[in-house]
This record gives sequence, structure tokens and C-alpha cells, in this order.
Amino acid sequence: MEQGQRSESAIGCAMLRAAHLLWDDPPKIFEDPFAMRLSGCENEAALRTELDRRGAELARRTSAEVALAFRRYSTAMPVMRSRYIEDEVEQAIGRGLS
Repeated sequence: MEQGQRSESAIGCAMLRAAHLLWDDPPKIFEDPFAMRLSGCENEAALRTELDRRGAELARRTSAEVALAFRRYSTAMPVMRSRYIEDEVEQAIGRGLS
């Protein structure tokens, strides 16, 4: 990441956390109420359009199967990572770490 430039990986992660919150079936692994705002997308339709655009670009360079697998994997990783971190912070606070 360059100084003064937005982090594309952070934006992509926020987009995937927002997608999980909006479209994945309950129970949710991690609920991030700020993900949509952090994603740079104005609304759900814009988020879907951007994720579809990115998926189509990957499918064009690889294959539809690879793009679908990547989408599933890339959605799961930041959601699981966020859930893990939140659980660890909660446990540390419970042990008296402030």
C-alpha cells in the first residue's frame, strides 16, 4: 500500500464481509455493521455489481469454476479471521486485559 492511497485489499475484505452479512444464510459467522460503508459501495446493488465484475474478470482470465471457487474461499477467509480475532479479544478482556 502506498502512502495516501486506499488499500485495495482492505476494501476487498470489507466487500466480502458485507456480502456475508447480506447474502449468506444464518447463522452468520461474523456480523460487521460497518462493512458496507468501508467497502466503498453505496448499496447492496452496487456491491453485487462490483463483486460480479471482479468475478467475471477472474473467470475471463482463468475459468468459471476457478472464479466460483475463489469467491467462496475468499469470502470465507476474512469472515473466519474476523470471527477468530473478535473471540480472542473478548477472551482477553474476560481475563482482565484492558
